Amino acid sequence: MSSETPPLTGQERELAHLVERYWKDHATPLGRDAASLVSVEQFERRFPESYWHTYLEGLPSNEDGKLAWDASRRFEGLLTLYAETSDLRYLELCWRFSQSAMGWRDDLRGLVDAKGKSLPVWGSSRYNPGVRTHYLVHTGLILEPILETLLALEGRLSAAMGTSPGLSGRGGGSVTTALDVDWAPAEERAELLARCVESLRFFDGTYRPGYDENEGYYLDDGSITEAQPFNCQNVFAYDLILASELTGDESLRTRGTALLEYFRSRVVTTSEGGYIWQYAPGRPRRLRPGESRPEAKVVLCEEISHGAITAEPIPKLANLGVVFGREDIEALGRTVSRQIYRPDLGIFNTRIGCQVQYTPNYIARVAWWLPATEYDPDAYRLIERYILDFIEEPDPLTLSYLIRYRP
Repeated sequence: MSSETPPLTGQERELAHLVERYWKDHATPLGRDAASLVSVEQFERRFPESYWHTYLEGLPSNEDGKLAWDASRRFEGLLTLYAETSDLRYLELCWRFSQSAMGWRDDLRGLVDAKGKSLPVWGSSRYNPGVRTHYLVHTGLILEPILETLLALEGRLSAAMGTSPGLSGRGGGSVTTALDVDWAPAEERAELLARCVESLRFFDGTYRPGYDENEGYYLDDGSITEAQPFNCQNVFAYDLILASELTGDESLRTRGTALLEYFRSRVVTTSEGGYIWQYAPGRPRRLRPGESRPEAKVVLCEEISHGAITAEPIPKLANLGVVFGREDIEALGRTVSRQIYRPDLGIFNTRIGCQVQYTPNYIARVAWWLPATEYDPDAYRLIERYILDFIEEPDPLTLSYLIRYRP
């Protein structure tokens, strides 16, 4: 009887090649320990006050999407650190960002889109050079730290960031009354909030109900049939919930909840106990009278970069008691430790499940999944080890997550 090893199948060869490429790119770990990175002191050493003042002086516009995809994420990091420390220096910087970012809005800056209209959103020519248009996801990303800053000034940031068992009593959870600070007067807060709501309401005309009236979605930018990708809808939904918290307008909460129900009903639980979903839901439709809701199916899982934006609001929404709960955060932890990290291969996957993929441009975004590890210390340590070994200069959001979600 032959003892020869059977030849690898095409799929096995492809997987072996993928793992080889992964380790070729990760051949030299930095070997740092947590003490060298994971502390408020280390954050301030890398990002001192002078860094933030300089950055704000040259705050980018959204012409190439940087205000949305870069600046807003940096200040999400600073807000996360405020939630951990209650240090008002961080909150004041976030207030300055909020005012400056709102000042870049097209109608306030006198900028027009490709149709010659000056609108209460942030136009960009990022995806179509020379043709300025507006994107729902850009508005969602820019407004997120602004609305959280306003919530923090009301002494209520802990409702989103600090009420869970793992984080209660830490940092920002102790700030529970409205702040009276001369650098953020009440009239300016009210004006800023009104402008945030105006930007959110701008997209009302593209909202559509889903299978039924309890769920809904926004049409993709420029489309009359396709829904927005889930990362766009989830961050926008979170903004709607925050705006409702700040204004008391229940219609905003109803809209945000419907968006989240739309996503939640299209998430599939895997045999590993984690979650998977697609990048976008495709072409939605209404249920016919008497028709049952179709079973959720996932053909191609989202990659981890956009997936991090999709998942990021979920722990905060669970804290706020909107759609999600602890069981969802725990499932996201298993998504990290069993699907994004592949124990059988010893590598991180750049898709959230379905199949193994390695995309070098996405791999560092595994760091932005740290909020999903709130109830899963092992998942936290997997990501922490990756950052310590392979991300030489972590961005502010990554570093703040390491501090905030450490077991």
